[in-house]
Amino acid sequence: MSRIRPPRAARLGGALAACAALGATLLAPGSAQAVAGQPVPLGTYAFTARLVVGDQPEARACSGVLVDPRWVLTAKSCFAADPAQSIDVPTGAPARRTTVTVGKTDLTAAGGHTTAVVELVPRSDRDLVMARLERPATGVTPVALSANAPTAGEELTVAGFGRTRTTWVPDRLHSAVFTVGGTSATEFEVAPRTPADASLCQGDAGGPALRTGNGAPALVAVTSRSWQGGCLGSAATRTGAFESRTDGLASWVKGTTNRSVRMTPGQKLLPGQMLAANDVKVLMQTDGNLVMYHNAGGGALWASGTHGNPGAYAVMQTDGNFVVYGKDGGPSTGGALWSTRTHGNEGASLALQSDGNLVLYSLSPTGGTGSALWSSTTWKRPATLKAGDRLGPGAWTHSERVVLLMDILGRLSIRERATGRELWAVGDLNPGAYALFQPDGNFVLYAKDGGPTTGGALWNTGTFGTGFSLVLRDGGDLVVSGADGRTQWSSGTAL
Repeated sequence: MSRIRPPRAARLGGALAACAALGATLLAPGSAQAVAGQPVPLGTYAFTARLVVGDQPEARACSGVLVDPRWVLTAKSCFAADPAQSIDVPTGAPARRTTVTVGKTDLTAAGGHTTAVVELVPRSDRDLVMARLERPATGVTPVALSANAPTAGEELTVAGFGRTRTTWVPDRLHSAVFTVGGTSATEFEVAPRTPADASLCQGDAGGPALRTGNGAPALVAVTSRSWQGGCLGSAATRTGAFESRTDGLASWVKGTTNRSVRMTPGQKLLPGQMLAANDVKVLMQTDGNLVMYHNAGGGALWASGTHGNPGAYAVMQTDGNFVVYGKDGGPSTGGALWSTRTHGNEGASLALQSDGNLVLYSLSPTGGTGSALWSSTTWKRPATLKAGDRLGPGAWTHSERVVLLMDILGRLSIRERATGRELWAVGDLNPGAYALFQPDGNFVLYAKDGGPTTGGALWNTGTFGTGFSLVLRDGGDLVVSGADGRTQWSSGTAL
């Protein structure tokens, strides 16, 4: 394979500078887009994202591609402090506030999905990073990753929101066809094909390079850097660009989207800090309470009950105990407010899992993850409940567009995943209340000590019959259906 690392190809993450004379936002040299390409038809390649990294006047624009409702794949260099020196970035929250817009190819149009980036997971071997979204881009179909390597002479479509030959900050997604040139194990070179003078410019870094087969696009690479010939504001004449390969990375992408967030021995959560997974987050509140919330909002799913202690913090101790201490407390001084009571398990660690459960694991004899010693019991439940199934305090489930929550204060609610908007709710201020789908077909909210034989019902669907089912539908409705499939009750929350 030929090597393809020219010394002067420019990184494509562009700075955004305010233009006072025009009252507009301009993209200064630094990103990439198909300058001589064409605006794509509305709705085409809607999985292509636009990222804005940082705030004015130092903001930087890039492109990206949705590979999971909660994750965008883009160029690592977009987040580097000085890409000319190093493109390496650490795993964790981005150093600068970052927003993503995806789901629309005209940025001035209504719709689409805009949210913040809360976590970065970079590749060490190429200009790639996974960026986790604060709220999922439901309703936008992620692109599939191609398993096939690019071949010399192959034609790929490259898209991006970067500048064009005449426009600093276009509102439309553009694309052009490029031909694959030299390749290496991690990247390949492309040259413009259609139109012949196409180029990739500032703002196009992280945009997708796509292969179309069987009528569907598949991701082959994301844009890394280019010569920027023909780009507005560039004196360069050479065109062509370099793409970071994504073929063969399906397992890495899947592993990233399903990853747990861990606290290892000695790590602390200080006031205001949090652990955040795909669907839930654990926040060390400034009032001293350690609380789990769903990312769609709503009431607490779990809490340490240590509110009223400003300055309290949490620590994963080396002895295996996870403890919330008062402001001036600690392992050597005391002052514990709450703990998992798992001391005596040296090397144990805490994991906020992708299923929403917070679990403390022992250290196995081989140095890996051992058995579960404690958990918050907040894992995701099935979206279809069978007769006898119970949603206890902290239980939750979701469909494609909504989440059903049973919070610890007794509120049963349905919220839109993409916006956090509450669509329906019953109950409140009944700590320990739970919901039960009874064998008689009735879905009932009971007080903590209530039940079918003891009473204490707070609310019910009033549905009775055998063979009934309860389903949280992808369209947003919670529905009780009879044995014949007919709707007996609905929350009326279809979106």
